[in-house]
Amino acid sequence: MLAQNAPSAEILERSYTRLQRGLKELERIACAPTDVEQSKTDVRLGAVRERLAQYFRLEEEDGYMDQVPRRDPSSVRAFTGLMAERLRLMQALGTIIEASADNGSRLSGVDSLRGKITDWIRALRQYEIRKNVLTEDAFDLDIGDKD
Repeated sequence: MLAQNAPSAEILERSYTRLQRGLKELERIACAPTDVEQSKTDVRLGAVRERLAQYFRLEEEDGYMDQVPRRDPSSVRAFTGLMAERLRLMQALGTIIEASADNGSRLSGVDSLRGKITDWIRALRQYEIRKNVLTEDAFDLDIGDKD
């Protein structure tokens, strides 16, 4: 079964790498001087949204994420919270994209838009840390049971 899941794991890893690259580019633009073209910010935001949506879909393929509460029933509440957080992250990114399309006017200017972008990136990274800890704990627990 491991060999069968290997291509999926490789695809997930490539998707994660692409997402991280996009986040770094977006962060660089958000931290750049204010004369950065708005169109570059809009393009980067759109690319990150596509990459994030793909990454989340890939995590759900073949029941990868569903394994967490199955392997560790005590993680159901945390797992449910993480799945809700995914939705909030996607919605927040949508709000930032809309604001960026309005040249930041919905968020009281470019500096506020940049702040929202960096705050969102920070929130996504914190989500990833929590998700990784939860999945590692669930899989470690499963491995420990077999010893």
